[in-house]
Amino acid sequence: MTKHLIDSDQSELDAAREALGTTSVEETVRGALSHFVSINAARQDIATLANPTTSDLSNPEIMKQAWL
Repeated sequence: MTKHLIDSDQSELDAAREALGTTSVEETVRGALSHFVSINAARQDIATLANPTTSDLSNPEIMKQAWL
């Protein structure tokens, strides 16, 4: 675990604390970082699925088998 000293906007921290349901600054920052990483992973998954060259969804043979 690495410690960092950062300046933060109190209103943004309060908003994040409320959204995450956390009580401490440390818990809020950890929760916000974890939440962002999850959202970013989901965005990457969506981009992969939306790209016909990287998705099996555009392969008729694979999709035909999906319905068997």
